[in-house]
Amino acid sequence: MFAAVLAAGAEVHAIVVNSPMHWSGDKTIWDRKANVVQLFGHASVHQSGDSLTADYISLDLNSRMMHAKGNCLYFSSDSVIQGEEMHFNVDNKTGVIVNGRVTNESFTLTGERINKLSSSRYQTHRGSYTTCYDCPGSWKLGATDVDLEIDGYAHMKGVTTKVKDAPLFWFPYLIIPIKTKRQTGFLFPKFEFNSYGFNYLQPFFWATGRSTDMTMALGHFGGRGTRFEWEGRYQLEGRGAATANFFFLNDATFHQSFPTYKGMEGVDHRKRWAFSLYQQHDFPLGIEQKLKINAVSDSFYPTSFPDDLKDGGEGVLKNDLILSRNSPHVSAYVAGRYFRNLIPVNVYNTPARYDPDIVQILPTAAVTTTDKPLFGSLLGAGLTLGATNFTRQGPTFDRDPIFPVGDNSAPFRRGRDPIRKALRASVVPSLYTTLRPFDVLSVVPSAEYRAFFYRFPDNINSLARGYMLFKTDLSFQLERVYGTRSKDVPMLKHLFRPTVTYNLIPFFDQPKHPFLDQIKYANDMGVESGGYNFDSYDLVPLDDPIKSTTVYYMPLGHSLSYGFVTQLIRRRGNSNVLMPDYQRSVDLRAWQTFNLRELRPGTRRQPFSKLYARLGVGFDQWNFNSDYSYTPYVPANDQHRRHTISNSLTMILERTTNQGLFAFDRSFSVSHVYNTLISGETSDLNASITFSISDYIMPSAYGSYQLIRKKRGDIGAAVVFQSPARCWKFDISYKYYPCILPGNRESYCHLVNPNFTMNLTGNSYGGVAGASSQVIKK
Repeated sequence: MFAAVLAAGAEVHAIVVNSPMHWSGDKTIWDRKANVVQLFGHASVHQSGDSLTADYISLDLNSRMMHAKGNCLYFSSDSVIQGEEMHFNVDNKTGVIVNGRVTNESFTLTGERINKLSSSRYQTHRGSYTTCYDCPGSWKLGATDVDLEIDGYAHMKGVTTKVKDAPLFWFPYLIIPIKTKRQTGFLFPKFEFNSYGFNYLQPFFWATGRSTDMTMALGHFGGRGTRFEWEGRYQLEGRGAATANFFFLNDATFHQSFPTYKGMEGVDHRKRWAFSLYQQHDFPLGIEQKLKINAVSDSFYPTSFPDDLKDGGEGVLKNDLILSRNSPHVSAYVAGRYFRNLIPVNVYNTPARYDPDIVQILPTAAVTTTDKPLFGSLLGAGLTLGATNFTRQGPTFDRDPIFPVGDNSAPFRRGRDPIRKALRASVVPSLYTTLRPFDVLSVVPSAEYRAFFYRFPDNINSLARGYMLFKTDLSFQLERVYGTRSKDVPMLKHLFRPTVTYNLIPFFDQPKHPFLDQIKYANDMGVESGGYNFDSYDLVPLDDPIKSTTVYYMPLGHSLSYGFVTQLIRRRGNSNVLMPDYQRSVDLRAWQTFNLRELRPGTRRQPFSKLYARLGVGFDQWNFNSDYSYTPYVPANDQHRRHTISNSLTMILERTTNQGLFAFDRSFSVSHVYNTLISGETSDLNASITFSISDYIMPSAYGSYQLIRKKRGDIGAAVVFQSPARCWKFDISYKYYPCILPGNRESYCHLVNPNFTMNLTGNSYGGVAGASSQVIKK
């Protein structure tokens, strides 16, 4: 037998069979006849980005087997393996680790004997699994047998859950998903403490398909009853997507509210539910469909559970189905809108019943042509056709609330009792042209005729009405660019664009008809709310609507509209950057209308309309927004003023995700809304702050206060602790808020929501819960 003995560390050898291999050691023996290499002391073997170091390594170049003993360390591109002994095939990287540990960016697996079956699969006996980075791990799962596949599952038998090496729970069998893709399984329970009691929900996530999934939860709401929640989703290529939610509660307290409503005494309505659906889909021929459904068992549900429905805070639930199509030549849509009234207006509109008197839009449609030159001239022409059907379950007429009749069986008074059903069609042709005198001014004269046709039920005569509208827009723009000495913002651009529009309705056709009579009657009586017309298209916008505080449209009979826009734009980035970033740091705009008709003899002499102004300011970390309006001529006193203003300030010191896992946020915001024009005067102050103390502790707080009523609004606080071990986090929140208790009693309620989340996959908190919250992609 021929053997070669080399001096310690004298040479590094390489051999190429399937891939380059390099080895070295303090002492190297190469038996060339047996083709076996032995490395003693600081032994190492390197191959294709993988490295093995140990006290001793034996390498059989014929069988391609490698045996290592003593302080073994195996480094690959995605993991590190430690062990007392290792026995590997150098080509397929499979083998055995004795008393070993496998660690990657996501998890750590230990065991008395670990079988490496492939580059992504391990089996071990008497092992443990954890995603914690601390030692000993904050938690780990010990098992008699583990079969783990990266981006697959870890199947465990005889599992003992340990916290800081202290046994806590035992399971005969457990399956853990070891991947970031959506996986079917139980999610972490939800806990809440509120004024009614303790709430518990156990959710289950079901990955029903590549593009679909659903989450179901069953539990109990303390003091109320059984609770069930369901959410289903799908996501297709393009814009096709949908999210549906269903909530059910067997509420033992709700029936206490019903005795206040006529005909509902003794009725037990414990079964409360809500359903919502948001869906959109692209059909052939370029048709886009959008669907929104919001349904509830009772009109109090949105205020009892405000987090269940997104659109439940407006006094009405909206349901929409819209089909639309846009092309280079024409745009069209057809839609249906169904409303659920949440504010009882009479004894028959009880919380559990639908309001039959609310007007529905079933359906509405419009077709608009793209503006084209008229016969090759400089005139642009367009046409809009529309139709809307206003209907409801109740009668055709409402009773006039100003001078009601005592006998409901009395005949309806046409022109006073409002008509609430009709089919309306519209035809709006338009012409315009654009002029550029001196290449400075932009002058756009236009003309359109707005024609409307009505058909009413109950033998009410049809109606045709319309009016001509002339407009001329005049504008120009001044701008200048300034250089600065700042390297971060080398240039500023300021622009100023004033606009003036002349409006004129030279004639209109308003024949004698009960529908037009009821609109005139409401205007003469100073009625601000709707009910006498379907929408603003039923009105000729000659003047302001009686200086209303709730309804407004621009007077177009004979008026001048004027306004301006001024902006300051910053160019951010070095002047040599080819694609710099631009920030609109200041944006101020204001507009108003002067009604020339008010200058006629015998008029109110109140020509000015509402004044609107909007300011937006943003500089890097902070931004400020303000909306302002002033309504002249409205009676004002100490309680009611003509100004309304809404301000908000937000500063984001830092908002990021550190170390690829820890949410870090240092920001605050404050806002104020002031409006005393309306009957429900508001002057509300809101503030919130989030300030991460470190990568691991993130407290936050928010609150609101009604200054006029001197009453607290929602107040809350939360703190999130993200363990440095990267394998769990705990957050707890508290909310103190106004609520309605059984019997319609106004009070304040408490809500405490603790949440413990584990990082089971090593990639995100929540395990399958975190995966289920990600957007589904095909």
